[in-house]
Amino acid sequence: MIVNKQNHLANKKFVNLQDLDSEKVIQMTDGFIQANVIDNIKNKQFKKLNVVYRTRDPELIEELVQKNIGISLLLSNAIKLRDKIVPIKLNDDKIPQVYISLVWRNGYELNTRLNNLLETIINSIKVSC
Repeated sequence: MIVNKQNHLANKKFVNLQDLDSEKVIQMTDGFIQANVIDNIKNKQFKKLNVVYRTRDPELIEELVQKNIGISLLLSNAIKLRDKIVPIKLNDDKIPQVYISLVWRNGYELNTRLNNLLETIINSIKVSC
């Protein structure tokens, strides 16, 4: 997660979801893994998350955070950290530590071998959770 250095969260090493209930959140648009994670958090665990703007451009998110317009749950390694931006770890049991996303082209049909591999992976994840 990234915030402006002037944000009241900037001095914390970790924040919990409850710390974000008054924050304006800027996020990636649908189709990006970050958007999926944020939507999952918002819909299932923390409905107070206030997403005020969505964009396809991580550099725009970075600029908006630099101007202290909001914070972002954009992965800090996905941007170039600048002078006015601070990365903070989001620490919460309700957020998955691992998030797996599978993507393939529209219209592509999975062959039997690939489909079996995906089923094996999904079943092994279910067992280990």
